[in-house]
Amino acid sequence: MYDLAGLIGLRMENRLRETTDYQSLLNLLPFPLIITDRNWEIRWANKSALDINPEALGSKCYEVFSNRRKPCKDCPCIDAIHSGNVERKVIFHRHHIRGHAFYYEDIALPLRNGEGQVTTFVHIGIDITEAVGALKELKRSERFSEKLLACSPNIIVVYNPDASIKYVNPSFEKLTGFRRHSVVGLKPPFPWWPSHLEKYNSANLSITMGKAIVGLEEICQSRDGRQFWMKMNSIPIKEGKKLIYVVSNWTDITQLKELQHASRTYAQQILRVQEEERGRIARELHDGVLQDLAYLRNCLGEMRARTKFHHKDSKGSDDTVSVLLRRTQSMTEDVRRISQGLRPTLLDMLGLIQSIDTFIDECRAVSDDIRFKLRIIGKERRLPPETELALFRIAQEALNNVRKHSFAKNAEVIIKFSRDSIYMSIEDDGLGFTFTNNICNYVGDGRLGLISMNERVHLLNGSLRIKSKGGAGTKIMVTVPLSS
Repeated sequence: MYDLAGLIGLRMENRLRETTDYQSLLNLLPFPLIITDRNWEIRWANKSALDINPEALGSKCYEVFSNRRKPCKDCPCIDAIHSGNVERKVIFHRHHIRGHAFYYEDIALPLRNGEGQVTTFVHIGIDITEAVGALKELKRSERFSEKLLACSPNIIVVYNPDASIKYVNPSFEKLTGFRRHSVVGLKPPFPWWPSHLEKYNSANLSITMGKAIVGLEEICQSRDGRQFWMKMNSIPIKEGKKLIYVVSNWTDITQLKELQHASRTYAQQILRVQEEERGRIARELHDGVLQDLAYLRNCLGEMRARTKFHHKDSKGSDDTVSVLLRRTQSMTEDVRRISQGLRPTLLDMLGLIQSIDTFIDECRAVSDDIRFKLRIIGKERRLPPETELALFRIAQEALNNVRKHSFAKNAEVIIKFSRDSIYMSIEDDGLGFTFTNNICNYVGDGRLGLISMNERVHLLNGSLRIKSKGGAGTKIMVTVPLSS
C-alpha cells in the first residue's frame, strides 16, 4: 500500500480533483479512498467510499465513517501533519454504517501545495474485518487449547525457540512441585533435570529442538527431591523453516519402572533359586547316584573276575556280567553328563570359554554328523559370575536346539571380547524357522528356551537378536554391556 500511496502522491498533487482520468482510475479501486483537508472535511471520495456512505462529500470523515464528534484518536493524519510522511494506523474501533460493523486500516498520504505545506490528505481504507475476526477466533482457539492442556493428566511443556519455558500446564505443578509462574521464562539447565543433563544450556539444547523426539525416558526430580520417571515426546511447531515453539508431552512412568524393577528382581530371584536347585540336584547326582553306580560297576567287575576264575567254561554268565558292566558304565556317563549340564563345575573353576569348549566336545560326541566350531575374538578374560552363567546357559540351549532340531551340517559359536561389552553368536545352517520380532508370541508354542534366553539377557541389560528363516538356518546374537 505504501507504493500505491506514493504513486498517488506523485501524480495527484494539485491535479487529482481536476483530472477526470485519475478519478476514473481511482473509482476502479476495490477499497475506499477519500481526500480530506486539514480539517478532515471530505473533498472527494471514490466509488467504494460512496458505496459505504453516499452522503460522504462535504462531511467530516470521522462523522461519516466513525459516527464521532471529533477526530479519531488513532487517526494517521495527526501524525502526518507533523511528520509530513505517509502514516499508517490500524484502527480497531467498531463503526456502524448501514447497520454493518467493520474494522479497517487507515493509510494517510499528506499532499503539499506549491509552498510545500500540507493542505490535504489522501486516505486509503483497507477492510480488515475478516482479519480481526480470524484473530479473535485464534484467541478463542488458544483459550480452548489452553483449557484442554489444563485438563490433561499428562505434563505439557511448551518451549520457545531459545529453549526457555513458554507454558506449563497444572499437571506440571502437581507432579514436580514447581510453581507455574516461577518456571515460565526459565532457561536450561532446569531444576528438575537429573545431574547428567546439567551440562546442557540454552545454546546447545536449542540445536536439537527442531527435531521431533519420541519415547525419550528420563529420570527427573521434584522440588522436594523426590525422583520420578518421565517418558517424553516433543514436536517442533514451525512456519516454513522457522521454529515457532516446541510442544513436549510428558507421561509419568514411575509406577511402570517400579513394576519393571520388581519384575526383574523377581525374575532374578527365580533364576537364582533355579540355579541353586540345579546345583543341589547336580551334587546329589554326583555324591549319591554316581557313587552308587561306581560301586555297582566295581561289584560287577569283581563278579566277572570271580566268574572267570571259578568257572572258566561259563561263557554265558561272563557275557551277561559284561553286558551289565557296559550298561552301568553308560549309565554313569549319562548321569555325569546330566550333572555337568545342571551345574558345570568348569564354569566356576576355568570360566566361560573352557566350559563352552567342553560342552561343544560333548555335542560332538553325541552328534558326530555336525561340525561344531568355537571362535574367540579379542583378549579372553573372566567375566562376572552371573554374566558367565547366563551366556553359558544361552549357548547350551542354542547348541542343544541345533543338535536336536536343526538338521544342520555346521554350527559355529563366536565370542568377541570388547572393552565395555561382550558379544556372542550361535549360528547354524539348518532348517531354521519363521521368527517374529515379538518373542512373547512363542510362550504359547512351548518354546520356553527362547523365552529363557531373552529373560537372561534382559536381566543383564543386554540385547538379544534372532535371525532365522525357513530353510536358511538360525543365528542368535547376544550383546551384554560390561562395567569398567
